[in-house]
Amino acid sequence: MAVALVRDIPGVTPEGYDAVVAEIGLDKEPAAGLIVHTAGMFNGVWREIDVWESREAWDTFNRERIWPAVQRAMGDQAPTTPAPDAEIMDVHDLIQP
Repeated sequence: MAVALVRDIPGVTPEGYDAVVAEIGLDKEPAAGLIVHTAGMFNGVWREIDVWESREAWDTFNRERIWPAVQRAMGDQAPTTPAPDAEIMDVHDLIQP
C-alpha cells in the first residue's frame, strides 16, 4: 500500500539539502518505490512531503541512501542521529494528472 510522509527537519537549508541530494545520486540511480517528492521551507523549517509505493521502500531508502549521504555531504557538521521520523499515513487515493 502506498504511504505519504511529511517530515520537518530543523536547521536544513536549501544549500544543505541540495548537497545531500547530489550525494544520493538520484540522477544515476532513482529511488526505488518513490512516487513523488517535494521539499522546501515552510514557516522557517525545511519540510519534505513524499509518496512512496510502500513503507518498506521509504525505510530502505532512508536507511541505505539518505543517512549515508547526509554523513558524506556534511562531514564533521553531520548530525549524530538521523533526521526526525516522518509522519506517515496510508494513502487511500492518489490522483495524478
